Amino acid sequence: MEKENVIREEFVRSLKTESAEEIVDVYIYRPLGFILAKLLSKTRITPNVITVSGLFWGLLAGYILSQGTVIAFVYGAILYQIANIFDCADGQLARLTSVYSDFGRILDGFVDYVNVTSVFAGSFIGLLRSNDTFLKTHHIILVMVFAGLSTVVASALYDKLKSKFMNLAADNEVVKEDPHELLKKRAQEPLAVKRIFYSMYLFYLKAQCFFAENISLKGKEQKKLTDVDRQWYRELYLSRNKKLLKAWSIVGPSTHAFYFLIFALAGHISWYFLFLVGPLNGILLLLSYIQFRTEKGILAEMQEME
Repeated sequence: MEKENVIREEFVRSLKTESAEEIVDVYIYRPLGFILAKLLSKTRITPNVITVSGLFWGLLAGYILSQGTVIAFVYGAILYQIANIFDCADGQLARLTSVYSDFGRILDGFVDYVNVTSVFAGSFIGLLRSNDTFLKTHHIILVMVFAGLSTVVASALYDKLKSKFMNLAADNEVVKEDPHELLKKRAQEPLAVKRIFYSMYLFYLKAQCFFAENISLKGKEQKKLTDVDRQWYRELYLSRNKKLLKAWSIVGPSTHAFYFLIFALAGHISWYFLFLVGPLNGILLLLSYIQFRTEKGILAEMQEME
């Protein structure tokens, strides 16, 4: 019983803030990732090695998906789940061993997007090769483009809101990644490859802020808050957004991977992309509107209490 409690405590320690975890992560991917992270925590294998290993599974998934058969879509979807387990395990290993780095976080995000791109590209080629006549060639192109764009926007929004919630929960500043500090680190980095990664991440942060600041408290507004107001805002934000952030996991990257598996097992991978373009985009717009109204409500409540 005591051993079980220790393992349970270690599992909780390997997670992010509970509200910032996707539902499928908590019940599926994180437990599997924890097993992998726990096994590797006594070795010299670093979280970055796990991240790069996940890249292998993501690229392999894309290749298998490109074959275009029903069974290839199933196998590709399973490999995509393995890549996602590795994506969970690298962060869990980092938290269990207290091995953190800015580059590791940047590398993790880069691999995530490469894996998604691989899966989308492989699925696109596979659908063109398959006997799936539900979508014509020009329809496939349009659907894939819109599905890809909406996936990027949803991931950027969700990632930004998660970071904000976790930073506030830890009583830190809302904006964790300071672009000026990252610019300094990029300039000091001797390896050209790492400087490229820093540049890409800075571009990603700008794009992320562009989407997120339209539905959240902007950086300029945050700076105007006094210390008392900031603490007040923190308490209101955490209480109002705890359940809302969990709802955002419906459009999270791990949940996307789970949807992909479901449609692959059903034998209709093309329906997955239609699902992204239609119903899931509708949910994304609804969540964005609710987030916007929630932020406005917090600021209005603070003004009324002054």
